[in-house]
Amino acid sequence: MSDSGKLALKSGNQLTEIEPHRSNVVLLVDTSSSMRGSKMEQVKGGAVQFAYSAAEKGFQTGVLVFGDRAAVVLSPTADLPVIKRKVEALQVGLVGSTTNLASGLEICRKVPRLSTAVVVTDGMPNDRHAALAVAADLKASGVEILVIGTDDADKRFLRQLASRPDLAMHVSANNLRSAITDASRMLAGRK
Repeated sequence: MSDSGKLALKSGNQLTEIEPHRSNVVLLVDTSSSMRGSKMEQVKGGAVQFAYSAAEKGFQTGVLVFGDRAAVVLSPTADLPVIKRKVEALQVGLVGSTTNLASGLEICRKVPRLSTAVVVTDGMPNDRHAALAVAADLKASGVEILVIGTDDADKRFLRQLASRPDLAMHVSANNLRSAITDASRMLAGRK
């Protein structure tokens, strides 16, 4: 950090100051075995568009996945070509075949300056009580949780997981892409 409060990057003899991003968002993607086929392709297309829209609003986007366990695929960044490359490499079974949503939400706690987590899932978590407990902690710390579930996900559970019932979307698998893209509209004014 420089004296001006901006992040100073040094390359050779040149010093460049940039405004630090004030908020990070993450896409928390279910990569369990039930996400095979068109669901994952829909997620990839929507995630790329989400990141582009978020960057236009000054947000960095990270990509986290969950299956048997959770993993960080990409820490929040505004580097759109990197985001695109990482999202396009997402695959079913990346971290196992079950739906351990609690571990995915838990890993969100490690993201600095996280303002919003967008959860994308098609099913029920292994332990819904654990997932709701971690989500409650995230919400209490100021993280907004948006949930996008497909038609095979439990609507009631999605509403409980989200920060508010209106932040829980229930869509057909064929509409995942547009639902994820549309979620970026919720980021207005969150910087």
